[in-house]
Amino acid sequence: MNHDETKQSVRALISMLFPELAERTHMPLRGKVTAVHGDAGDVQPLSGPRRYSVDVQPILPDGSDDPDRDVLLDVSLPVQWAGHNRGIFCLPDIGAVCLVGFVDGNAAFPYVHSFLPDGFYLPSVSPGDCIILWNGGEIKLREGNPGLSITVSGMAEITANTVLVNSGDIQLGGPEGKQIACLGDVVVSGFTPIGVIAPRETIPTNGSQTVRAI
Repeated sequence: MNHDETKQSVRALISMLFPELAERTHMPLRGKVTAVHGDAGDVQPLSGPRRYSVDVQPILPDGSDDPDRDVLLDVSLPVQWAGHNRGIFCLPDIGAVCLVGFVDGNAAFPYVHSFLPDGFYLPSVSPGDCIILWNGGEIKLREGNPGLSITVSGMAEITANTVLVNSGDIQLGGPEGKQIACLGDVVVSGFTPIGVIAPRETIPTNGSQTVRAI
């Protein structure tokens, strides 16, 4: 057996033992999201649509489409805090760059491993910060002194039947000239005296005003 025949024999043996090498599914590939799927329903891993998934076009290191790879359909997205009736779900934008892995190197079972920030604006992040950014709005968590500081840019709307806050002192404040408005019936109760402090002796009101301690 000459040198070339030996190489061919070794190559055939390796391909038989490790078929993922020929398909290049033994390592993550870089891809670009071309479609998103977010319909509700049960997920069946071995059949049917993935539901929470994306279609991915494999790309080359320069960002151009890989001509040797087809678009990957229904690639499952990672879920944080997964379980029945729980989890954090957020579909990526079309064009988002991701890394795709394959279960056991099997091309039939791709999954999105993670996303890369390529091509998108990134906010300034300091050590200790946690930032959630979307459509110009921002929620920033940072270490306070003491405790935790939460900053929301833009309007924040909370919809709930009951909002319960257990804490020590609660302070509501805003820049000079801005209003803090309470819409609907407002009841303030406590076991200690309740004080209302205003820069003038008169607190303007459009209706009756009652402050009561129990």
